[in-house]
Amino acid sequence: MKEPLDSALLPWELPRFSNWVSAWRANQTIRKSLSEALLEIDLDMPSYDVLAATFRYPGMTQSDLADLLVVGRSNLSMLLPELEQRGWLKRLPDENDKRVRLVYLTEQGEAQAKAGLKLQVKLVEHLMEAVTETECDAIGKSMHKITDYLKQHPFEP
Repeated sequence: MKEPLDSALLPWELPRFSNWVSAWRANQTIRKSLSEALLEIDLDMPSYDVLAATFRYPGMTQSDLADLLVVGRSNLSMLLPELEQRGWLKRLPDENDKRVRLVYLTEQGEAQAKAGLKLQVKLVEHLMEAVTETECDAIGKSMHKITDYLKQHPFEP
């Protein structure tokens, strides 16, 4: 089979590539909208991501949190002290391994996480007005399938 750039078709003329670009642009547009809304409550996206994940999974290790957020451990290790200084989270040593630190929200951090989640839910409800329930379910199933596939079959250029 010919590679797309070797054929007469350019990548954006290929349905799979075009659909991927649409999904990527939708994600970028949604993240931009959420980011702008979060600024109203004094949150940026990286901080919100950490607070929302920690709200959902309190007591995760820093390493597991980085994996969940799909970010580098070094990026997270720079952000967590800032969030501690703001009084939004605390890192406590694991009783079984003192080298490991577990991440928890403070009351103030939980309030910030809930405020951010409220905005995100409102945004999701708004944007999902563009599709039917069936289309919404199909989007979710397709994205899960793609994510699982990539985890099981890492891309090797």
